[in-house]
Amino acid sequence: MTVEHAQDVARAFREAGWRARCVHGGSPKNERDEAIAGLATGEVQILCACDLISEGLDVPVVGAVILLRPTKSLVLYMQQVGRGLRPAEDKDRLIVLDHASNTMKHGFAETPRNWSLKGQEKNQRIAGECREDNLGGGVRQLVWRSGELIELDKQREMFRSLPLRMLLTGNDSRERLELIAEARGYKVGWVYYVLRAQHEASLAKSV
Repeated sequence: MTVEHAQDVARAFREAGWRARCVHGGSPKNERDEAIAGLATGEVQILCACDLISEGLDVPVVGAVILLRPTKSLVLYMQQVGRGLRPAEDKDRLIVLDHASNTMKHGFAETPRNWSLKGQEKNQRIAGECREDNLGGGVRQLVWRSGELIELDKQREMFRSLPLRMLLTGNDSRERLELIAEARGYKVGWVYYVLRAQHEASLAKSV
């Protein structure tokens, strides 16, 4: 996500008839404050930002969050979605339009997680071989592509993200196993293998 990308997105929304503005780290503070205040009053319907809105924004009436920046950081993802999770009068839901597949990577924001104060040890980075086209120092150009957003099913997300040992009961139906296999990208033979293993385990217990 770059400043130019955020500006292009805001421009596209304005051309479609929405009251959209763009703010970024280089915007004067009074412009940023004015845009955020407009979002709270409704004067601004859509606010596009680059590295400003991930944390520190408190506009409870925000009813939708659009994710355009892919991130491997769960904390950053939670901060981005969390901007729309503030409670407000007559607000009963938050719509998340995820164009960066962060939800598929990290799960739903409300998914229970085990947090730790110890953090995680970072892996040491090893420099890879530089490609010839990287030596020029140029900026990578974004490619615009059409796509279709899909609504994620919470059961499917649970089957995808939870440890497998928590999903298998030992007496699972074929239908349930097929749903688990589809959510996790397993081959068709996995269902047969699990059913056979559970059947053999049941026979062993009955002896």
